[in-house]
Amino acid sequence: MRLSKLDWISFRLANVYGPRNLTGPLPTFYQRLSEGKSVFVMDTRRDFVYVDDLIAVAMKAVDGAGEKGVYHVSSGSDVSIKDLFDATIKAMDHRMEEEVEVRPRNPDDAPSILLDPSKTERDFDWSAQTPLEEGVASAIEYYRDHGIEETFTHLKSVEPTNEPIDEPVARS
Repeated sequence: MRLSKLDWISFRLANVYGPRNLTGPLPTFYQRLSEGKSVFVMDTRRDFVYVDDLIAVAMKAVDGAGEKGVYHVSSGSDVSIKDLFDATIKAMDHRMEEEVEVRPRNPDDAPSILLDPSKTERDFDWSAQTPLEEGVASAIEYYRDHGIEETFTHLKSVEPTNEPIDEPVARS
């Protein structure tokens, strides 16, 4: 794209969350808590941006704002996954019998992922407006109304099992 003569804008996105989103920790927390399953949080921090804030800047781009190039779409602040969990508990009005387990991050996982939206804020006269608790509450309302059948996350809790491991079958 950089070498073309096309007019283009590329958005690098923070972790987008909100209604209809089925990836990441928020829908996973909701689903597991709703089903009475165990839940844990990772000791990491991430930059989250609410879907309506993403749409607002994308519409500005469609209307001609910005210049050719790459822009970060983010809140500009990182939030602990524990804080996201706490906002989820609050929105669900859920009571925990015990404090949630906070697991140390994996050695290959970044402690924080944070984007700098200053160029986007300047060129688009835009900034993320939705407070985390408000965005989480909106997503939780959607999940309550529409349910969640399946979520997608790169983190999987390994449950011990007594079942034998299937051996590969040789085929000729």
